[in-house]
Amino acid sequence: MTRPGALARALQLAALLGLAGCKNPFLPAQPQLPSGTEERAVDPDYATPEGVITTMQAAIAKKLQGNALDAYMGALADPTKQPFGITFDLDPTVVADRQAAGKTIPVWQRDYEKDFYRYLVGLNAGDYSLAWTIDPASPDVIDGDSAIVVRDYHVTATTSSGSVVDIAIGHAIFHMKQLAATPSRYVIVRWTDEVIDAQTGPDPVNPGRRSFSRLRIDQYNGEIGGTP
Repeated sequence: MTRPGALARALQLAALLGLAGCKNPFLPAQPQLPSGTEERAVDPDYATPEGVITTMQAAIAKKLQGNALDAYMGALADPTKQPFGITFDLDPTVVADRQAAGKTIPVWQRDYEKDFYRYLVGLNAGDYSLAWTIDPASPDVIDGDSAIVVRDYHVTATTSSGSVVDIAIGHAIFHMKQLAATPSRYVIVRWTDEVIDAQTGPDPVNPGRRSFSRLRIDQYNGEIGGTP
């Protein structure tokens, strides 16, 4: 039989724990979710060149959810952590067109890509999709620890009404390196961006047909959406 004094002390302790916001030590242990489980929107895969661009594809589709930005940036060589960095080549026809329009043309840096990603996924509130299309004339080349991957890209957004809206379209050439310290990890060391064709051009009438080169320059100059 519990003595009245012991029962009173137990009740007093429980009350004090409740006021302090502490967990009751007499309750059974509660299982916890693995750290970061609720934040993992993208499962990065950099083990192959195809995995690298598929990870970027998933990151753009997830917009800013969870680890999407980190997954996107993880595809790009980081000179602070790896033996090489990344070079971005903006399409020369876009550069010439924007220079003629009086815009500032940046030498694109890896850190700029963080803000560009945020800008890109914020151009439309709809659900995003990035389609990579293989160029039959330029098959993937993997030679030792280097790879070249060529793709046409098309970013679209599906609005709440079901309409599909163009966001960006163009042509990308990715040069990748396999990290010596982790042979199963590829990163992009050079990204050459081009307009998709002469008809689209550097300054298309439909702003949704702009290339990443054009959108990067737009974002750098503080232009929103279809601003000319």
